[in-house]
Amino acid sequence: MAKVLVVYATREGQTRKVAERIAKVVERRGHEVVLVDVAHVPRTLKLGSFRGICVGGPIHVGGYPSELLRFVKRYRARLELVPSAFFSVGLAVASRTTDGRAETLVCVDRFVAKSGWSPSRVELVAGAMLYTKYNFFVRWMMRRIAEKAGGDTDVSRDYEYTDWLAVERFAAEFAEAVEGSRLLENPRPTFATA
Repeated sequence: MAKVLVVYATREGQTRKVAERIAKVVERRGHEVVLVDVAHVPRTLKLGSFRGICVGGPIHVGGYPSELLRFVKRYRARLELVPSAFFSVGLAVASRTTDGRAETLVCVDRFVAKSGWSPSRVELVAGAMLYTKYNFFVRWMMRRIAEKAGGDTDVSRDYEYTDWLAVERFAAEFAEAVEGSRLLENPRPTFATA
């Protein structure tokens, strides 16, 4: 059993739902999971106790929340030492008219370059169109964008595009990487012989 950290940033809550699903899959494999919203990182959090770290965030206006970038920069050395993964949540992944995956990878590459972190694994997750949670201006803008892209435009309801089976597969692969990590082993001490 390993102790695993799943840390995320969220705006309307979809990234939190994805992080919670990842945590459940990793827990089902017998690991202890600590789930942390990057906006509320406890001062007592010690990353040295984790054997795997999964980080995720939503794309808004072409980038990720600044607090997520600060977290990754601050703990980059630890993220590089253990199996680590990054999941990106955004609507472009579900686009019917453009190559949303390619557009999303541009955002991921910028985040990686700014943070200096090279995650072992990256997963692109389609998000949700949460019209009922948006303020008037955001709802109007999102509807216009969806209309131009041939997407869902009924603002009286929400649309979830997340592929939960893909999220669970990603979580299982991340757990396997943690399980295969040499940091989990308890090697016997070696003694020099004369």
